[in-house]
Amino acid sequence: MGSVITYSPQTASALLDLIDVAGGDLTNVRLPNIAPTNLNAVTVFDSPGLQTGGGQGVLAAGTLAGIDDPVAVLAISVNWAGFNTFFLQNYLTTGDSPPASLQLQTQLISGKKLAQVALGYALMFSNLRRKVWTALDDLDRVPGFDQSYPLIVVGMGPSAPVAQMIAAELRPGQENPNGPQGAKSKATAVSSYAFSSAHYGNDNYAAGLAKAVPATFVANLNDLDFYPSALGAPADWVASGVAQAISAKVPATDAPWLERTPAFYQTAYGRAAPALPDGGSLAPPLPAGFESDLAYTLSTLGLIAYARFQHPNLGVSPPLPGGYALIADVKVNNVLWGTVFGTLGKVVVALRGPCTWVESLAFNQQGALMPFPGDGMGRVLTGLAGFYQDLHAALATTLAGIANIAQSELYFTGHDFGGSLATMIGYAQTKTPTGGVPVTSAIYGFGTNRFCDQVFASTLATELSGKSFQIIRPTDVIARNAGLNLLAAPPVQVSLSGGSAAAAGSTTGHTLALYNALLNPRAMMAPGPAAGAGDAPNALELALLPARADPPQDVAGAAPLSAMMARMTAFYGIAPAHLGGAALDTADHNGWLTLTGSPTASHHAPAQVCVKGPATYAAGSIRIRSGQNMVITSPDDRPVRVLASSIHIEKGGKLTVSTNAEIIADTLSSDAGAVPTISVVGTDGVNGTPGLNGPAGSPGMPPSGGHAGSPGASGGYGSDGGAGTKGSCPSHLTFKIGEITSDFIVEYINGNGGTGGNGGNGGAGGTGAPDGDGGRGGNGGNGGNGAMPGPQVMIFYKTKAPDATFTLKLLGGRGGDPGQGGVGGPGGATGAGGAPGSFGAHGSPATVTMQQDPDL
Repeated sequence: MGSVITYSPQTASALLDLIDVAGGDLTNVRLPNIAPTNLNAVTVFDSPGLQTGGGQGVLAAGTLAGIDDPVAVLAISVNWAGFNTFFLQNYLTTGDSPPASLQLQTQLISGKKLAQVALGYALMFSNLRRKVWTALDDLDRVPGFDQSYPLIVVGMGPSAPVAQMIAAELRPGQENPNGPQGAKSKATAVSSYAFSSAHYGNDNYAAGLAKAVPATFVANLNDLDFYPSALGAPADWVASGVAQAISAKVPATDAPWLERTPAFYQTAYGRAAPALPDGGSLAPPLPAGFESDLAYTLSTLGLIAYARFQHPNLGVSPPLPGGYALIADVKVNNVLWGTVFGTLGKVVVALRGPCTWVESLAFNQQGALMPFPGDGMGRVLTGLAGFYQDLHAALATTLAGIANIAQSELYFTGHDFGGSLATMIGYAQTKTPTGGVPVTSAIYGFGTNRFCDQVFASTLATELSGKSFQIIRPTDVIARNAGLNLLAAPPVQVSLSGGSAAAAGSTTGHTLALYNALLNPRAMMAPGPAAGAGDAPNALELALLPARADPPQDVAGAAPLSAMMARMTAFYGIAPAHLGGAALDTADHNGWLTLTGSPTASHHAPAQVCVKGPATYAAGSIRIRSGQNMVITSPDDRPVRVLASSIHIEKGGKLTVSTNAEIIADTLSSDAGAVPTISVVGTDGVNGTPGLNGPAGSPGMPPSGGHAGSPGASGGYGSDGGAGTKGSCPSHLTFKIGEITSDFIVEYINGNGGTGGNGGNGGAGGTGAPDGDGGRGGNGGNGGNGAMPGPQVMIFYKTKAPDATFTLKLLGGRGGDPGQGGVGGPGGATGAGGAPGSFGAHGSPATVTMQQDPDL
């Protein structure tokens, strides 16, 4: 084990599990914990809008593999659509001063520039900075994290540079811009982990960052993940952070959007490579001329084109489809961009998409459009148009040299911007074919990026009718992103479903490896949602996995979960293993078992805690022994949720609930003939404070030398007693039970109102000639009302014994007694006594409702 400032492979692996969660749907975050990691989501944050960079993330707290002490974790990610729309080419190539709030100690090195970072990442940091500080303020409500904490910040790919800057922003001693003047970061130590991290600053910046956060760790799969390649970026951009040597095997499917996923990076830490799902389905009706078997074959050739660029010395991978041969590679400026394949009567041109971040930016540039070169029938991305002309010329030369090509059918295929280029070249070869080369037979695109306006898309639809087929997955956020210019989808769109929860898809669903696996005709299925191998461990966290009628989940060492409990654990994000652990038994806790909203005061560790939600406890079974009690309470009114496969209350046992709670179990039972008690307990109001006694009157002057004395002053009034406060009670207690087999009494002990405070006594009149009058006594305070409204006890069940009932028994809820009036003070005339207060009103009754729910 170690600390946050020491790199740990175990910690790195646990952090990778959080990346997809942070980049997914933040409305229902659930963390996939693998022991010994046990993190609880605290809050989420984002910078919405298309011009902010799409930064977002999750703040968690708890235990983390490789770290000795509890730790706070900030997982920084991006919404890919927002990021791609925002980040333009000049945002990488234009340098800017590091954000001033980082307070980096940099210096002018002779002959070198001042510290600089890429403009785009500096802007993304600025848009997210205050959101992160606000999120950290929520740690004030987490026991053990309210005063100080060690902190780890993690990011991957687009968010990796931002994560490094945020770590520097939050290091010890940094000022909290959201707090009062002088408020500082509560972090005692800070580190950052960056995966697939691009170069984004110069050496002066990197040196300043190293001084600020020495524990800045970078883990890139060099020569496997080409995303962070610095080729084409400013020459003086260097790596920031301490590089960690990690390695992995080249996957059988060598595709860039697979190799940059957290699931693939986990192979460097000992996990198996992410499985590719099968059983995809194409949505009917399929367009005329579309061939699904051919689509699968062309996607395989597209994978080979990627592998030819990424690992040209490893031969052809995956294997060539039967009958196909590799004819030639197509290069622009000596960089491979496509491969030409041939079989009997067919020639196929397979074009790859960008493999590095710089390549992608070069095609998108500033997102600007220009007329399509040649005929001007609509507009296309400026960066893509310039490269298209060079690629078209190189390809024309290659095709012209192929023997007997004039007698062959010519096909174009590609993925990502490779699909865009295949469509543009296929269109040109249809409209104005190169001499000696046949016109286009068909174009098959996979996850093709939008690249043109609506005018050009209409032109393509007309000129390529029956020839252009763009296969797109519903969860492919890269291909579906229209950007600020509202780019049009190229025709004709063919929807491919399946694999929506696959770890290989990460949060983009874009890799060609998924398209190829789902199109495999040996595993394709009828149209409809498909789930299978390769589900991400955090598929539910990403809100991608559809509900299943009966999701079987086996718990190691225990009986399989019922359909109901499997759904419940999945819905609430609770690891099923929690229901396979030891039973909770009041006998093991001296007859008094407590589960509370404050985990540190509980007898059992929570399965999940969130600042903005309930504390959740889970156990295989719960047994409340005769004469013993299980108490569900919360000192700060936090709701409590309890999940168990079974709950059994013996005769004379009691379940006491004094906070809003939800209890979920397969069975709720008792001993034969017993009718145990479920007690819903309110809290009595606080008694009113007594009034203060009035001060005594000042004495008069006594008679002297024949002169009459002066009268004494009247005594002061006693103050009124304070009112008693209202009693309180939980507003709801909900049961969700598969089977109820016994009778139960619901005993409602409502909170009584507090007693009103007694009025203060009047002050005594001062002595004199004559004595002063006594002061008036203060009025008594009113009694507090009993708790109102009464709680709702809801019992939802799937089945119950014919005579099983819940009987309501009402106790308490009495209004508070009034305070007594103060006594008037003595004096020349005794002061009047204060009036007593009023009785408090009685509280409202509880209600108990039983309702059958067949869907449980």
